[in-house]
Amino acid sequence: MDVTEFGLRIILLFLPGIICASLIDALTTHPPRTQFKFTLRALILGVASYGILALFFPNLSFFAALSDLEVVPSLIEAGYASTVALGLAVLLTYIANYKIHFKIAHKLRLTKRFGDRDIWGYLFNSRDVDWVVVRDHKRNLAYDGYVSLFSDDSTDAELYLEDVKVYDNKSGEHLYDIPGMYMSLDRTDMTIELQNVSMGDTGVPKESSNAQQRD
Repeated sequence: MDVTEFGLRIILLFLPGIICASLIDALTTHPPRTQFKFTLRALILGVASYGILALFFPNLSFFAALSDLEVVPSLIEAGYASTVALGLAVLLTYIANYKIHFKIAHKLRLTKRFGDRDIWGYLFNSRDVDWVVVRDHKRNLAYDGYVSLFSDDSTDAELYLEDVKVYDNKSGEHLYDIPGMYMSLDRTDMTIELQNVSMGDTGVPKESSNAQQRD
């Protein structure tokens, strides 16, 4: 078996893992991954995809093809395993984005970590945070609006607000309205107040004053 054939064989065997790892990386926020870490995760996820498939089709040729070069990998199995990989990617993306594993760990008192890269990501990825008041102390302005887009972490501290009401920060005088506003924040001159927060354990969010005015 020449190098080209061996490389194509490896790609075919672990195609589901590559698909799964690529989707997870595209749909989640995470530190930059090295090529080694991506390859390792792809291999693990590929084996997991075939393992799940083997629960329904015990006689897969995949595991035999790993140890026996005479066994030809099945294109049909690779297709089915790729479908399983898509479902696995959706499940793992949901767990990662909603920090399900950290919530379980919190319940078990295993950790106090929240899972995001910083508190910025933790807050804005929360489903309870949508209406905010951004106070620009340097310019004496306050922006009351709906968080439509935000940067992955606080390094850039970027926000895009919609349905924005602009006020004088000190007097509270309403100055003007604007449909959308992009801002890159200097964290030393800004504070952000959250308009919607959970009410204890009920999970029911409070309505912001801005939201009520728009109803």
